[in-house]
Formats: sequence, structure tokens, C-alpha cells
Amino acid sequence: MDQTRECIFCFLTDKNQKKLQKQAQLQEEKFEDILKRYKELFTSNFFNSLENPICEKHIKILNSEQIIEKLKNDRRLVWDLENFFENLVEIYKLWISGEAHKAISNLTEKLYAYKLLKYNDNKFDIQNRLFFRGRKEGNIIYNKYDMFHIPYDKRYLVKNQRFSLSGYPLLYLNRSLKGVKAELEIDDNISEFLFSSFYFRRGAKIYRMVNPFKEIYDSVEDIGAILNLTINELHKRVLKLVFLNTCLFEKRLQHIKLEKKGFNVFYEEYVLPQALTQVLKIRKFDGIFYPSTRINEYNENYIADEINFNLVLFPKYQENRHYDNELFENTEISSPLSYDDLKSHDFPKENDYEPLRDILLNMYFKTDEDNENYSITYFFRIFEMLNNHIKLIEKYRLNKNNENIIKIENILRYNFIQKEIIKLDTLERRKNYGKHI
Repeated sequence: MDQTRECIFCFLTDKNQKKLQKQAQLQEEKFEDILKRYKELFTSNFFNSLENPICEKHIKILNSEQIIEKLKNDRRLVWDLENFFENLVEIYKLWISGEAHKAISNLTEKLYAYKLLKYNDNKFDIQNRLFFRGRKEGNIIYNKYDMFHIPYDKRYLVKNQRFSLSGYPLLYLNRSLKGVKAELEIDDNISEFLFSSFYFRRGAKIYRMVNPFKEIYDSVEDIGAILNLTINELHKRVLKLVFLNTCLFEKRLQHIKLEKKGFNVFYEEYVLPQALTQVLKIRKFDGIFYPSTRINEYNENYIADEINFNLVLFPKYQENRHYDNELFENTEISSPLSYDDLKSHDFPKENDYEPLRDILLNMYFKTDEDNENYSITYFFRIFEMLNNHIKLIEKYRLNKNNENIIKIENILRYNFIQKEIIKLDTLERRKNYGKHI
């Protein structure tokens, strides 16, 4: 994209924001100065792009002229952008000065003032998706518990991570094994790792860190919402975009190199996301859905591809247990598998999914609304997951891809869907059998 002539819809993309983050990191050293530089880059490019004509790529965006006009007429936006950036810098400085409690309090106050914590803006149904986790093999035979969060009696193993402090176990997952591979830095040593799929049978209150302007690039998604975007709503989304990106700066390469040499490195980029975790825990959120900073892949609109997003869940401490037992009981975790386990197996092909779809359709036409053996809602969730996986096969050609990690993901997805469909079918047959006794 030509920065001098980019339109506002070029500017708002994740790809463009990543570019501004990189520029800020290359031009400054201390993170507070990087945030200030990002503020200057963001505000200058934002208001200049508003004056540029809509580019050819974005000319078909629904209601585009009205969106631009509303942003131009938002007289509070200049002040609030300046003020919000300054607030975030101050919160960062409070945290690194040892005043974490005050930093969390200030962040809570600002996120509420700008209405950036409203759950209705962040609704995310984890029950419609499958997630994945990987672990390096040790000297034991791993089971499902070993694929869960680090137990409380081994919290000394928990390192400082983007959304968690040392000693505080969280459960980090990814929507794809490609994302897991990137997060664990798996290269040619894939045989040293085990992988499991995770399905959540219970909903959760998740803070969704997706580009707040995503829907305008896909007008089919929610035409009504786009047509009804008010000045106040657009105002909030600009500030949300700022906040999300201040939490998602990549670790700097020099620091990563030092850590690999054995030095203890303080990652400045983790301060704001760790403060956010504390705010969300206080507000009874269960986790965060956010883009991986290790994979810079975008859809055709330059919005981060959600297939590579991470999910981090906040386990609830239980004094007499080593795990969050309630979360474990409501999570379907597959048996850990390695690539070596699968070498001698045939990987699922596209036509292997048709019999599963047929079973579901037969069940649907035979069942009644009073079925007590399984939830109709769950039936439709599985049907949706089956269709979504078939779309993934078509999009990424999972079944033909020679990359080993993709093959493992394919079989984990297939195994889960097949297992759940057979379970539903068995319940239905038992019910019908009972009718004839």
C-alpha cells in the first residue's frame, strides 16, 4: 500500500497497524517512547488518510462515504485519541514503577470511560470452535491432564507470558496447529511434540481482541450493523483499535536473542496485556481471544486471519486441587498424539466427511424436538463444525498439504467430529430401541 495515498480503510487494517508498530519500535528504545511514537504515527496517518479519496480496493465498502463523513465530524476524536494514548503511557509507567494496583485501577477506569469493556461488543462463542495445544515430550507418557494448564503445585514452571505473570498458570490454546507450531517455535523437531484438541462444552465470557472494524470489510456479515454505525460507535471503535494494538506489539528481536542466550529478559511489551488480564479477571471474564504476534497472515482485506488466533483461559484456583477441576470436566480434550503415532495411518480425505454428514442429516430428519438424550443446540453446533472443517479443507487443502503439522490438525479435527457424531447417533439408536421394547 502507498502510505502517501492510503485511504482510511487501508489505514484501519491489521496489516497497516502492524507496519506502524514496527516503525515505532525501530525509531525508539524505551517502550514508553515507542508508545508515544506509535501515537504520533497513528494520529498523523489516521487524519491524513481521512482526507484521501477511497482507493480502488475499498470503493465497494458499504456506506463508506457516510463512515468517513462521521469520522470527520467527530470533534471529540482528536482530544480523546491524544488523551487515551497519554493514559496508556501513564499506566505503563505506573506498572514499571511498582504501582501495579494503581495501574490496574487506572486502566479499569479508562476502559470503562471509553466503553471498551462492554461484553456485548465482544461476544465470542467458544462452543462453536475447536482449539489446539502442544507440549514437548518428556520422560513420561502424557495424558489429558498433562495437556491441561500447568498444575498449581508446579506453578514455579510458569514463565512470564504476554497475558500472565510468572507463577500464574493460564491455559494457552490456538485455533490451528499452525499457530501452535509458531508459538512453540517448532521447526524440524515436530516428532518431539504431542498435540491435543480442545472442545468446550460450556460457554465462557471471552474478551475478543479482533479488529473492531472487521465487519465493514465484509458487508455480508452484518449489513444492519454497518448501516447503523453512529459517530459514537465509530469513535469507540477507533479507541478500541488503539488499545488492542498497544497490547500486541511483537517482542523485539534483540531481547529474544538475549533470552535464548540464557539472560532473564523483561518484556516491556507484556505490561499492558498483563494489566488487561487483571482488569478482566476482576470483571469476571474467563479469557481472551487474540491474534498471534508470531504469524503475520491476513485475509484478502488485510485483517488478521482468526484461524491463527490464540485463546487464553483463566483457570480458577481451587485450594484442594491441582487444577481447575470444573474447567477440566467441561472440556473435551483428545488423547495426546505425536506425528510418529500417525505415520502409519491414512489421513482423512474430503470424501471421508460425506458419511458423517449423512449420519447427521438422517438423525435430524428422524428426531423430534422433545429428544431428551442430546441437545438440539449441540446437534447444530457439531453440524456447523463439520461444515466449517470441510470449508477449511477447501481453503487450505488440509488433506493434500504435505506439511506434517497440517496433517496432524486434519486428523485431530476429524477424530473429534467423528467421535461426537457417533456418540449422538448411538444415543439416538438407544432411544429408538427403547421405544420398541
